[in-house]
Amino acid sequence: MRYLLTIIFGILTSFCLISQSQIVLKFTVSSHGYGIPSDSIVVKNLTKGNETRLYYPDTTLIINFSGIENISNFTKKINIKSYPNPFENSTLITFNIQNDNNVKVLISDIDGKIYFRNEIYLPAGIHNFKFDAPESGIFILNILTSEESHSVKLVNISNNSKSKSLNFEKIESEFLLRNTSEIFENFPYNLGDNLKITAYSSLGNSTYYSSPTGDYVYVFDIGEEIPVCEETPLIKDIDGNYYLTVQIGSQCWMQQNLKTTKFRNGDPIPYVYDPHIWEELTSPAFVWYENNIFWKDLYGGLYNFYTVEDSRGICPVGWHVPSEQEWQTLLNFAGGINAPTGNKLKSCRQIGSPLGGDCDTNEHPRWMKDIYGGNYGTDDYYFSALPGGAFNYFGKFIDLGASIFLWTSNEAWDPDYGTGIKINYYDYATEIILPDKKNGSSIRCIKD
Repeated sequence: MRYLLTIIFGILTSFCLISQSQIVLKFTVSSHGYGIPSDSIVVKNLTKGNETRLYYPDTTLIINFSGIENISNFTKKINIKSYPNPFENSTLITFNIQNDNNVKVLISDIDGKIYFRNEIYLPAGIHNFKFDAPESGIFILNILTSEESHSVKLVNISNNSKSKSLNFEKIESEFLLRNTSEIFENFPYNLGDNLKITAYSSLGNSTYYSSPTGDYVYVFDIGEEIPVCEETPLIKDIDGNYYLTVQIGSQCWMQQNLKTTKFRNGDPIPYVYDPHIWEELTSPAFVWYENNIFWKDLYGGLYNFYTVEDSRGICPVGWHVPSEQEWQTLLNFAGGINAPTGNKLKSCRQIGSPLGGDCDTNEHPRWMKDIYGGNYGTDDYYFSALPGGAFNYFGKFIDLGASIFLWTSNEAWDPDYGTGIKINYYDYATEIILPDKKNGSSIRCIKD
């Protein structure tokens, strides 16, 4: 009997070892107690060198693994790839499903407005379709089956879209023939492997190192080191963009450049990228640097002064574009305009920063390399000024990575000009400038 029980136990043990198990990883992002949407979650297996990425609103990753010799597969029942991405007007999307299934395809913008909805029964295997975007901007593609859902972010950088369509096609492009096996290869994961999990958001990034052996919820805290304003640590504009705040002396400042596309009352701010139209404007307008929405979350928008002085207001309720005197108060707190206030207000992110660590980076957003010596951001007050450049009065993009131009709310003595603040990569100080009102510059808001 003891021998028989041993055999039965051995069979049951073997069955358990070869049965599939799952680890469910969930990810949430917050800042100072407020939940915020992530841009993406990147999970990198440092042991094996592979990685996978989840785009919002995907916040759950399932690791399927077998217990035999701790061999496991980091798999998804749905895998999606788009090429090109970013794209101009059209992109080819290919995906696989492991079982015959009823497939729902949804494409929406980042505010949740649905542009396309399609439902079709598809056999197991690889399928593809072409997406013609209706306009420029960021779209979220969701593919859902009865077993799983998956999403990716699509970015149309063209402003010349004229049609919209979603077409399932049999396309054998060079991209598909070359990369299909790579796209849908399982991502291996063994129990004990070390994962680097990074959450990216418009407010910053946060990273965990982990070797999960069971279900786990990862909570990424963004900007916890920043001395936020006590009553308003986080604010949201009319578009739903989030901004951290920072308390500097008696003033409460927005900690990132403004990136709204609407006035406070919801009226759209005209988007103008044609230089010939821009240089003739005497009315509100804005643009993303190089007419590329990729720069939005990194450096914010570039707004002309007619937007600043419009009575509808561009900052969130309870906030406003700072006056020249309010800027002077900040500069005086930092030591005065001729002191190294530029260095103190700059983000430390710079090519070749002597501070090292995350400050020394080539990745945007960041400042250009200091070529004169002593001109590097120390970010003493977490103001984190970043060089978004400008769209000057005759419609030319200039100085990304080199300078930040910031509007005040004051008109200059000449009614064709406004007043502003300029910080340069090659200087430790701060300048007061008088730009043409047609210039597209960055905006920081200050609390009323």
